[in-house]
Amino acid sequence: MKRRDWQISLVLVGLLLLPLSEVQALPQGGDFLKIFNGPGTTGGGEFNIDLKNNGIGTDYISFCLERSEYISFDTEYEIDHIVDYAELGGGGAVDGKDYISDATKWLYHNYMFGDYVWSRTTGVTAEKANAVQNTIWFLEDEFTDTGWANLSISKQSSYDLYNIVQGQGDYSFNGVVKVINLVDASGNRKQSQLIGEPVPEPSTMLLMGAGIAGLAVYARKRKKK
Repeated sequence: MKRRDWQISLVLVGLLLLPLSEVQALPQGGDFLKIFNGPGTTGGGEFNIDLKNNGIGTDYISFCLERSEYISFDTEYEIDHIVDYAELGGGGAVDGKDYISDATKWLYHNYMFGDYVWSRTTGVTAEKANAVQNTIWFLEDEFTDTGWANLSISKQSSYDLYNIVQGQGDYSFNGVVKVINLVDASGNRKQSQLIGEPVPEPSTMLLMGAGIAGLAVYARKRKKK
């Protein structure tokens, strides 16, 4: 293999091994979306997010971060930007920025992509969605200290899940979880949404990189014939 072929191969592998924040398909500020109801009866998520005009359908599953803000279903919203905090404030907000906790990120990721009994991958139910939404609200200080006493929907399962999350010694996970800050057609901020994606395993990315690099070299050789 010629030196230039090796250079092309290394560039292709390097692109595949960039941090996921640079290569993943999360939506961007300026994108438009609509939100539709999903399982759950808390008045919050889970919700289905459809990005406008991309032809995919349900693109992401989201949960609410604020309890006192609202969205309307099947209504177009613009993404202001995607960051690690909700801009509407709420419990624990500083200078209007309410950063989501590592515990909340871990909970969302493992509900979506984990294999716990309370994970979405082991079955989608309203009870699970309710427990996750209630737990997010508790973790993000959207409930007062008397919240458990006043909780009427999925109280026991929410309490159990909250204790599971609080008992974790390590909130690391192989993925990304972010906050979508939304505005309506008049520029008014709406209820912030929590979304995320998994990160491919390093071995999988290496295999993909090696395969694409090989195809590039093969195509280059065929072109010379």
